[in-house]
Amino acid sequence: MGLASEHEEAVVHMEPGDTFVCSSDGLLDLLDLDDPTGDVERIFRDVEPADAVETVLDLARAAEDADDVTVVIIRRDA
Repeated sequence: MGLASEHEEAVVHMEPGDTFVCSSDGLLDLLDLDDPTGDVERIFRDVEPADAVETVLDLARAAEDADDVTVVIIRRDA
């Protein structure tokens, strides 16, 4: 017997310069517990995606009991 899951499909129109970030909850465990989404915004807002990923890797390496950390970044340049 397979596991049942529900998915909701969505369409997002990205404008040039927009960035879409999707992460596992493991990333949120590494951030400020009072404002984890604010930390995510600060990490990804002003830097190139590769630099943001390096920041996340540094946080994961420094954590003693890090959960899995998955980050997907999609940026529209033009």
